[in-house]
Amino acid sequence: MCSSDLLPVGFGKTLVALLVGVALRRLGAISGPVLWVGTKSTLVSLRSDIAKFVPELTVVDYTGARRTPAFEDADLVMTSYDIARRDTKLDPDLAPSGPLVEHAWGLLVADEVSVAVNDATTGHRVLRALRDRAARSLLLNATMLENTALDLWSHLELVAPDAYKMQWFGSLDAILLTDCPERERAQAIVRRDVFA
Repeated sequence: MCSSDLLPVGFGKTLVALLVGVALRRLGAISGPVLWVGTKSTLVSLRSDIAKFVPELTVVDYTGARRTPAFEDADLVMTSYDIARRDTKLDPDLAPSGPLVEHAWGLLVADEVSVAVNDATTGHRVLRALRDRAARSLLLNATMLENTALDLWSHLELVAPDAYKMQWFGSLDAILLTDCPERERAQAIVRRDVFA
C-alpha cells in the first residue's frame, strides 16, 4: 500500500504504480491486464502518464456512457469508482456479477482508495469483489489515515484479506483512543507488526 506517509502528494504515486504494473506484465509476474480503479481526477493523471511514459500500452478506457467490456487484449483497463459500482451487481445470495468482476485481473490498482475506507459501503464491497478476481492488489492513497485503526484495517483487508483480523483493530482503537499504560505498548506493536 502506498500511503501519503511514505509518498507525499505530488510525488508521483500514479506513475510509480503504473510502472510497477507494466514491469510485472513484462516480466511475466502477472497474467491478465491491470485494472485501475480511480477517481475521475486520478484517471486524468493516469492518461497523461501513459501518453508520456508508456504510449505503447494497449489501454481500454472503461468510462463514459458508451463503454464496452473489451478487456481481452488490454494491458491496462481504467475505470472510475462510480462505473465500478454501477456495473457490479452485489447480491448477498449470489456471486458478484458484471463485466469487471467476471474478468480475471493480473493486478488491481485502487487509486485514492480513501473513497472506499468504510468497509460497509458498496464501494468497498465492489473493491473486495474486484480484489478477489485479481492476482495482486495495490492501493494508492494521498489522504492520511487519521480516524481509527479500523480505517487502516479496511485498507489492509483489501490487499491481505486473511492477514489481519478486524477484532484486533477494534481492540486497538479502544487502547489507542484512551489514556492508559497499554497505549505506548500498543503503539509499539502497531509500528512493529503493521508497518514493519
